[in-house]
Amino acid sequence: MKKNITETTRGNRGNQQESIPILSQFRKRNLNGSAIVAILAALVFIGIVVAAMVRNTGSQSATSRGYGSALMMSSTVSSGITATEGYFLNPANANTVISTIQSIVDNPTNKPFILGTADRKQELADGQYFRSRLSTFDENTMRAMFEVESGKNGKGKSLKTARAFYSVGGLEISSGGSFPGNNTLFMGGNMQASNKSMRVKGYATFMDDFTTNDGGSGIAFEPDSITGEGNVLFNAAVNINDASVKFKIPAFFKDDVVIPRYTNDTMFYDNVGFNKNISTERSPKYIGAVGNMWIKEGLRTRSFENGMAKVPITYIDQGAEFNVRIKGYGSGAAGGNLYYTDSLPAKNTDESYDNSNCAAMEIPEYRCFSFQNSLSDIAYNGNQRNFDTPEILDKLGMTKEADAVRASSNPNKAAEIRRDSEPILNPQNITGAGKQFLTLDSLIPYFSGGGQWSAASVSLNDVNGWYAKYPESSYPQYYNEGHLLVRLNGSLAFNDAANKTFDNKIAFIVDDGYNINSKYYNSGENASTLIYVGQKGQLNMEFQKNFRGLIYVDDSNECGIGANGSPGYNKQNTFTWGPDCVIEGAVLLKGQGRMNWNTSAGGPAVFIRNEEILKAFAGFVSGSGANTNKVVSIKPGGVKLKRLGLYYDLK
Repeated sequence: MKKNITETTRGNRGNQQESIPILSQFRKRNLNGSAIVAILAALVFIGIVVAAMVRNTGSQSATSRGYGSALMMSSTVSSGITATEGYFLNPANANTVISTIQSIVDNPTNKPFILGTADRKQELADGQYFRSRLSTFDENTMRAMFEVESGKNGKGKSLKTARAFYSVGGLEISSGGSFPGNNTLFMGGNMQASNKSMRVKGYATFMDDFTTNDGGSGIAFEPDSITGEGNVLFNAAVNINDASVKFKIPAFFKDDVVIPRYTNDTMFYDNVGFNKNISTERSPKYIGAVGNMWIKEGLRTRSFENGMAKVPITYIDQGAEFNVRIKGYGSGAAGGNLYYTDSLPAKNTDESYDNSNCAAMEIPEYRCFSFQNSLSDIAYNGNQRNFDTPEILDKLGMTKEADAVRASSNPNKAAEIRRDSEPILNPQNITGAGKQFLTLDSLIPYFSGGGQWSAASVSLNDVNGWYAKYPESSYPQYYNEGHLLVRLNGSLAFNDAANKTFDNKIAFIVDDGYNINSKYYNSGENASTLIYVGQKGQLNMEFQKNFRGLIYVDDSNECGIGANGSPGYNKQNTFTWGPDCVIEGAVLLKGQGRMNWNTSAGGPAVFIRNEEILKAFAGFVSGSGANTNKVVSIKPGGVKLKRLGLYYDLK
C-alpha cells in the first residue's frame, strides 16, 4: 500500500498549517506531473539501491554505513531542491510565494520556511525528510538563495545541507507608499492660447496666466470620479475666450478674470471666489452660478496680448466694468448668494448713488454697477462685508491654502503651498540603490549619440526589443519599480506610434539639450510611462487615445523662459492631445516658461489622477524612496527561476 506523502506549509496567519500533497508541487514549466514524479522516484530509488548495495557487500563497517547514509541524504536534499523549485513555480502557490518574499523584503534578517517548518522536516519517504527556506533575497539584483536540509526523521538533526542560488524573474517590487501631492494637472508656466477641449477631474493648479481660444469641445473642471473631491486654483490672470467653460468644482481666482464671450448659461456649478476683478468686456450676457460667489475687489477689465496679461498691469476701463451680469441658479444659504466688499464699484442696493461705494471712488453714476439691473435670481442684500483672501479660501474648502495666506499675509502662498506639496523628482533619486540608466547608443545598434544634433528614430519593435536585450532578471540595475531606465543622449522620435499600443514599463529622462519630438504610443492595460524633462530638455509630443503614467517637467526647465535672445525664448514645450484622449496618472508641468497646449478636433482630452498608477513612482520621489514600504507582486506569466549555482556542505 502506497504511503500518502504530504507536506506541511505555514499559513499566512499565526501557526495554522495545512496538508498539501507534495507531488503536486513538483511542477516546472517544461515537465508534466508524471515526469516530475518519475525523476523524484528515480532519485529516491538510486539512493536506496546504492545504500542497499553497500549494506549487502558483507561489510558492516561504520564507514560503509556512513557512506550509504550520505548517499541517501544527498538524494533527499536534491529532491528537496527540486520540490522547492516546483513549489515556487506552481501558480497555485502564488499567494504563499508572495508572502514568503514579502517577509524577507520587509525584514532582510528573516529566513522564511518554504517546505517544512523550524520544528519539523517534510517527509519524502521512509527515512528521508527535508525542509527548505528562503535564506536571502536581494530586491536590487533579484537574486535569491534557497537553503535545503535533509535528515532521517522529522525532528532529528539535519545530516546534509545544500544552498541553491537563483536569478528570480517574474516579480515586481513596487513602493507601497502613496505618491505625494494631489493635483491631476499642475502648470507652473503660461498656458498660452490653448484651444478649449479638456476635462480635468480632481484638483488642478495654474501658477501663471491661463488663456483659452474659442473653438473645440469645451473645458470642464470636474470632481474626481472616485473620491468626488477636487477644486481648481488660478494664481495669475485668466482670459476665457469662449462660451463653454464649466467649473463643476470650487474655483479660486487670485488675479483678474476676463470672460468676454460668455452666453446665458451656467458656468460655475459650485462656489467661486474672485480675489480681484471680474469682467465680461461689456457683454450683456449673464454669467451663471449655482453656488455662492465672492468678489473681493472690482469689475475692471485686464488687458491681454498674445495670450498673456500685459506687464505692467493695464486695465482697459480704469473705472468700473458696469455691464457685468450674474444670474443665480441656487437658492438659500447653500447657494445663490453674492458676497462683496466696499471695493465693488456699485450703487447702493436701493439704486441710489449718494454715499455708495461708487460715489466714494468718484466714479460717475452711469458707470456704476447696478444690483437690480445686473443681477438675476441671486441674493445680495446684506451680503456686503470686508472679507479677506483667507476667508474666501476657507469658504471654498481650501483650508491649507487659507492658513498659508493667513500666516504670511501673502495671497501667492495659496498656490505655492500646492506647488510645494507636489513631489520633487530628479534622476539621482531615480537611480538610487545602485540603479543605472541605459542610453540610446546602448539600446540602438546603429546609433552613436552624444552630439548636439544626435537623433534616433525607433519603432515599437525596437522598443520592445530593449526588454529582450536587457531583461530585468539579468540586468536588474537598469530597472526601478519595474521600469526600464533610459536617459536620452540624443533626440528621440517614435516612427510608427500612430494607433500602436505600448504595454510595458519605461522611464525616459529628457535633458542635456535633447527632446522627444513625435507621437507617443497608446498605453496598454499594463503600461506605465514616466517622461521626465530636466533643465535643458524639451517635449513636442502628441498623445493619441490614452496614456498611463506620469509626465513631469522640472521647475528648472528653460523652455519658454526669458526675453528674445535668451536660451529658452525660442523653445517651448508643446503638448497635443488626441480627440477623446484619456490621460491616467498625473501631468505635473513645474517648468515656469510658456507652453503650447493643443487638443485635436473631436471630444476633449480627459485628465484623471490615478493613484494606483502613480504608486509605481513613489520610490522615484526625492526624500520618500527610502521610507516607502515595498509591495511584492507576481507579473503575468508567473515566477521564473534560473539556477546560478549549487553548494553542498561537507557533512
